[in-house]
Amino acid sequence: MHTPTIPKDEAVRLSALHSTKLLDSPAEERFDRLTRIARQLFEVPIALVSLIDAERQWFKSRQGLNACETSRDVSFCGHAILGDSILEVPDATRDARFADNPLVTGPPDIRFYAGAPLRTRDGQRIGTLCIIDTRPRALDDAQRQSLRDLADCIEREINSANEALLQARLTRSLQRSNAIVASLPDIVFVVDRAGTLLAANEHPDLLYTRSELLGQRLGDLLPAALSGRCLDAIAEALSGDTLVRLEYTLELAGAPADFEARIRRLSDDDALVLIRNVTAERNARLDIERQLEAFHVLNEIAASEPLPLTEQITQALRLATDYLGLECGIVSRIRGDDYQVRAFVAPPDMPLEPRQHFALDHTYCALTLHSEDLLAIDRMATSPHRSHPCYGKFGLEAYIGIPLAVGGVPYGTLNFSARTPRRRPFRESEKMFLRLLARWTTSTIERERALQSLRLGEARLRGLFELSPIGIALNDFATGTFLEVNDALIAPTDYTRDEFLTLSYWDLTPIDYQEQEREQLNQLEQTGRYGPYEKEYIRKDGSRYPVLLNGILMHDPDGRRRIWSIIEDISERKRMERMKNEFISTISHELRTPVTAISGALGMLSHFAAQTLPESAREMLGIAEKNSQRLGLLINDLLDMEKLAAGKLRLDLATQPLRPVVEQAVRDNQAYADQFDVTLELLPGPEAIADIDANRLQQVLANLLSNAAKFSPHGARVEISLDPQTDRARICVTDHGPGIPAAFRDRIFEKFSQSDASDTRQRGGTGLGLAISRELVERMGGTIGFDSTEGLGASFRVSFPLQAQA
Repeated sequence: MHTPTIPKDEAVRLSALHSTKLLDSPAEERFDRLTRIARQLFEVPIALVSLIDAERQWFKSRQGLNACETSRDVSFCGHAILGDSILEVPDATRDARFADNPLVTGPPDIRFYAGAPLRTRDGQRIGTLCIIDTRPRALDDAQRQSLRDLADCIEREINSANEALLQARLTRSLQRSNAIVASLPDIVFVVDRAGTLLAANEHPDLLYTRSELLGQRLGDLLPAALSGRCLDAIAEALSGDTLVRLEYTLELAGAPADFEARIRRLSDDDALVLIRNVTAERNARLDIERQLEAFHVLNEIAASEPLPLTEQITQALRLATDYLGLECGIVSRIRGDDYQVRAFVAPPDMPLEPRQHFALDHTYCALTLHSEDLLAIDRMATSPHRSHPCYGKFGLEAYIGIPLAVGGVPYGTLNFSARTPRRRPFRESEKMFLRLLARWTTSTIERERALQSLRLGEARLRGLFELSPIGIALNDFATGTFLEVNDALIAPTDYTRDEFLTLSYWDLTPIDYQEQEREQLNQLEQTGRYGPYEKEYIRKDGSRYPVLLNGILMHDPDGRRRIWSIIEDISERKRMERMKNEFISTISHELRTPVTAISGALGMLSHFAAQTLPESAREMLGIAEKNSQRLGLLINDLLDMEKLAAGKLRLDLATQPLRPVVEQAVRDNQAYADQFDVTLELLPGPEAIADIDANRLQQVLANLLSNAAKFSPHGARVEISLDPQTDRARICVTDHGPGIPAAFRDRIFEKFSQSDASDTRQRGGTGLGLAISRELVERMGGTIGFDSTEGLGASFRVSFPLQAQA
């Protein structure tokens, strides 16, 4: 017996074989159909698609043979792949290569063999289509051509599968790029030399849709005086690789708004334009740790290996539930009133099954579709939807969901839930994550992306990295060397890019921070992320500046560990914090004491000397006393608000009856109400017990009672009630004044908000009382709200969880 010779390019041949992903894969009808045809056409008992691995031949398709593989040493196909033509053995018992082969001397008793090599697109022979008979025979020329034709069909199936795999990878990369572009706060354009818009994103600051913008000239969308500058900036960007900045001002809603355009060349004929409204810069860096984690999760989802659609979405749901800290994730398909579970992850004890159907009205997703936008509920038990059938059946306390539309047509929802309430409300970064995941989900379902769009998306992604206003760096974990950095990181250091890339993070870290740096690296190694934490960086001239760092640990395909970091220059933030602290200190030490003294002196003067003063002097004295009292209230409210924001306001919670606290508040505030000829009346009712800080609740009630008195007509009555309900105690303060204007209701609990903010308003106030009241109530575990009808008055309610005993 002759063992098959090993081809000279065996390593390349094996690589081509493994790239097909066919080895050890399940049977497929596209191959079995062809081997059945071969078996019938040539009237043989056995027909095989055989793949030659390093030490075996494995049968992707087999007809008439039970074995799924044999050793390569005894294979006929191992000889067949050594040439391009068909290997034909008319009688194996008379062929010296095979006469003593165990496949000839024993089952399956091969006598006749004919094998046509199977080649990949690059010409590597990876196996054969072979036919086997138990009796000697020979093929004529027509039969050999038929065998070759069938082998060509199998080759096309093999090579088309490789092309589909490449297309899936390219589509996945495109989805990743588009998901990141869609999350940008900037207006993103791609323009040619004439300023014609070739691509654009959807953005709320745009007056046109993306489809309306494409094909228009950017200069035509701007004032005439700005159009020429815009075209000049595009031409400058296309002439080199430098970033071109263009600043300009436009009138928006009757007010000037400043914009900044950043332009960079993508190719010889088009450029990337990023436009940002810099007048409304917000604190977009809040909660940056969660944003970084969200992008890390989205990157894992987008970079996952191609899988069947349901498995791919299920994997995304699993990563998302881990990120959100919730139990259950569902992608639903909704048709009319029918809700179907399309894909899900859930604990074993949660009664969910694939393709399970529910009545839409029995799911929280009915609320999501009704809202037509993202819906987030932190604690269902205290929400307006606590009587929903889904809560009664499944007891789901936390829920966040968003509608899905595929191809512009409503499809279903993406939603996550848990049976335990959230410890804190859903953050904006988590809502942003859900919106991005919803876009990824719909794009995955649609699966319609082009290769050219992929290349453009990758160029955009690189441009965004370079144009980011926050420093981004990639470091080697072992050495700390900077591998990739953007301009925003280099700019504050005064180094050139070449100089900076020779440094490590140890070179930029002062020695007094290096122990803290090692602790963060230990945390990174243990948990996969570090920060946020503050330290200082050393500039080229040796001076220092403060930075805020967040990072994650990632692994290259070769196993080397890398650190992606976001490094924010917080010099301006530190300066603002110092100014704020100095302002608060001034209020506390320089204003409150003299204002208190002035107010007291004016009060004494008004009491003892008022009768001896002329009428005009008494009026001026009264105005001065009221304004000093008003200034004192403003200072106290500002200090309380600062303590609440800093978490420094101490609460002494105790389980106690509420009625004595309410009675004391009514007595203390009646004198104030008398100034407006208003009566405060506490209605009779049962006692209620709750965990409260009595002094702080007095402060809340004083604010509500004084507001009710101020806004009541003369001679009116303000009713105060204490109403224990099933699980909560509710205190209501109801007046019969003008009510709360509809336009003011959404802002009523905001700081410095007043329904009449004019200088000539009839009723005073700092605009901080209700904001402080809401903070105090929520810190005590309660809720505050109101009901109002314009012209008929308002009713403010404060509620706390009931306790069994004091």
